[in-house]
Amino acid sequence: MADARAREQLRQEREAFDRSCRHSEAWFRLRLALGYLGLGIMLAITGTAAWVLFHPEAYGPLPMGASAVAVMTQTLGLGFAIVRMVLLQPQVASVTPATAASRTTPTTRRKSFTAAIAAAPTSITANEG
Repeated sequence: MADARAREQLRQEREAFDRSCRHSEAWFRLRLALGYLGLGIMLAITGTAAWVLFHPEAYGPLPMGASAVAVMTQTLGLGFAIVRMVLLQPQVASVTPATAASRTTPTTRRKSFTAAIAAAPTSITANEG
């Protein structure tokens, strides 16, 4: 009876792990697709605005100003997106097995660097003798 229960628990844990893997993969694909879509839209807007800026004789001052604002906005938006998506991105939780052993082990938390420095001895003593 205990053997059947252990097999069933292992099967359920394997299903939970596989579901978590599929979920993580789906979110990655969605973020990748949205990144490519955003890049394509940004290139189209910047290309159109650059065309207007490089051919001033065909357009009046209003389209020239609007295209200059569009290029500047695209550049600032790209910089903001890079900072937000790359530098400020929280660490993605790694997929870990959901076994009973991993649930029962206590998680140890690292001390912060400043806490480790504060806990370090401040004086050096020399033993002579």
